[in-house]
Amino acid sequence: MDRIKPEIGMKSVSGEPIQSGDTVITPVSKVFTVRAPYIDFIWNRPVEIQIQKGDESSTIPIVNVNRLAQMAIFGFGASLMLILWLFSKRPVR
Repeated sequence: MDRIKPEIGMKSVSGEPIQSGDTVITPVSKVFTVRAPYIDFIWNRPVEIQIQKGDESSTIPIVNVNRLAQMAIFGFGASLMLILWLFSKRPVR
C-alpha cells in the first residue's frame, strides 16, 4: 500500500489573464494547502491584481477589511477578558 506523505504549504498563484485591447489584467491569490491521507484542504484568498498596459505594469493590492475588523474585535475581547481576570482576583484568606 502506497502511503501519502502529509504536506502543508502556501504559495502565490496567478489566475487566468483577461485582455481588453492592450491591457492585460491578472488576479493573484495565495493558496494554503493541507494534504494528508484522508484530508485535502485548500484555501484561496485574493492578494492583488496585476495590470499590464503596453510597457507599463502596476499592482493593486486587495485589502480584506472584514478580516481586519474581526482581528480588532478579537483583540479587544481578549484584552478586556485579561483585564477583568487580573482585577477580579481576590486575596485568599
